[in-house]
Amino acid sequence: MTPPDERIFVAFDTETTGLSPREAKVVEIAGVRFTESGDEISRFSTLANPGDPMSPEVVRIHGIRDEMVRRAPAPEEACRQFAGWLHPEDVLIAHNAAFDVAFIATALTRGAHPCPRNRVVDTLQLSRALDLPVPNFRLSSLVEHFALPATGYHRALGDSLHVMALYQRLTEVMAEEDPPRTRQLMEKAQVRSFHEMSKTLNLAPRVAVLPEAIVRGEIVTMRYEPDSGLGPFHRVRPIELCDIGGAEYLRAQCMHDGAVKAFRLDRIIGVEEG
Repeated sequence: MTPPDERIFVAFDTETTGLSPREAKVVEIAGVRFTESGDEISRFSTLANPGDPMSPEVVRIHGIRDEMVRRAPAPEEACRQFAGWLHPEDVLIAHNAAFDVAFIATALTRGAHPCPRNRVVDTLQLSRALDLPVPNFRLSSLVEHFALPATGYHRALGDSLHVMALYQRLTEVMAEEDPPRTRQLMEKAQVRSFHEMSKTLNLAPRVAVLPEAIVRGEIVTMRYEPDSGLGPFHRVRPIELCDIGGAEYLRAQCMHDGAVKAFRLDRIIGVEEG
C-alpha cells in the first residue's frame, strides 16, 4: 500500500500523425503511475484511430499502421479515457512535455471534454537546467547517458517507462543540490497543465502561432510595442505561456543574449516564423 504522504507520479507519452496539434492527431497514448520511491502502481495504454490514413513517414517513426488502429477509439475518446484514469493529485511527467500536453489538450477540447489541471513536469527542461554533459537532450541520448534500460523508442508505453526511469535518475542528481537550487530547477521544468494549455487554443490571431512554436521549439520574430522599453523586434525561442500577476505573458529565450525574458501578450503586435 502506498503511504498516504508519498507523492504519486504519472510518466506519459503520445504518438501522433505529425508535429502540429492543430493539424495532426494522437494515434497512441500511454502512462505509467508510480510512487516517489519508484514502485510502479498501474499502467494505461491505448491506440487511437485518427480517421485518416497515416503517411509512410509517420509510420516509419512509430511503426503504428492503419490496420492497427482500425478498431481503436477516436483521439478525443482515447484522451478522455486517459484523463479519466488520472488522479487529481498525480504529478505528470513527460519528455518535451509541451508537445504531448498540446496534443492531448487539443483532442479533449475538440471532444468537449474537461482538461485535467494536474501539474506537469518536463524532463527535457529539467535535463537542460541541470546542464548534463550530453551531445543533445533527446530521450534516447539521456537514457544512454544514464545507462537506463531501453525498451524500444517511439511507442507510447515504452517511452513512458523511459521517462519514469529518467525522472528517477534526475531526482538523484538533484538530491546533490541545495534545497533552493532544487526548487529553482523544478520551477524551470514545470509546463502548463492541460487546462491551461486548452485556453491558448483561442488566442488572438496575432499570437496564435505561439503554442505551435513552443511545441516545435521554433525560433520566431516578434514585434513588440515600441514604447515598452524592450525594443520593437525580438528573435526568440518561445518556452511557455504563463500568468504573472493576473496578466498573460510569454516566457521566451532571447536569441540576442540567450537570456530568458517575459513578454506581455497584449503588447505583442505580431509574430512571424524565423
